Amino acid sequence: MQKSHEILWKQAEETLRKEPAFKFWLEQVKLPHWPFQNYMSEQASAEESLVIYFALMRAVVSQQLSTGSAKAILQKLQKIENNHLPLPHHFLTIRDETLKACGLSRQKIRYLRAIAEEAEQKKLPTSQEALAMDSEGLCQRLTDIPGIGDWSADMVMIFALNHPDIFAVGDYGVREGYRLIYQLEKQPSPKALAKAGERFSPYRSLLTGYCWSVKEFIQKRRDLT
Repeated sequence: MQKSHEILWKQAEETLRKEPAFKFWLEQVKLPHWPFQNYMSEQASAEESLVIYFALMRAVVSQQLSTGSAKAILQKLQKIENNHLPLPHHFLTIRDETLKACGLSRQKIRYLRAIAEEAEQKKLPTSQEALAMDSEGLCQRLTDIPGIGDWSADMVMIFALNHPDIFAVGDYGVREGYRLIYQLEKQPSPKALAKAGERFSPYRSLLTGYCWSVKEFIQKRRDLT
């Protein structure tokens, strides 16, 4: 499996280098290694029946928040149950006041409880079941859950399932990174970006990661000036 990840990474880099804009940027910013490892991918090694549950919980917490803010909330939630996110049956017993003290809004608490209920009732797909589904079908299944939109479904597929061909066009950082790479005056719309990204299939998750990396690279340079 590790070898296949390395092969995929090399093929993705070769594909991106064929684009003049990416060829320039790859001299400045390296393509992040696949599969991606960050706070969103933690607990992806959980037992098969809980992988999607943990990934959805992390995605909801992260919605419309900076990475730092999301990590801070997740760390507070983990302290409730021995340094990992509460299991479904436990989460459903936690008082709203305790969850609000962790930094969660009422709306997110409602969404997280809906996810926990789905998991407790064995309605969420296992990781193996999810991997057997096509990305469109899995996205539809996940977005049927209250509070889960395309962005959250994309994060689950990229970080928990290591799906190599997801272009997270609903993510601000992805659109901004793409704008910087191609020196566009304004960000492309999600629809336009999805169309532009078709030629990078089947490596669009790595394209997603690279757009993030370029955005972060430019942000750090600006912070130093």
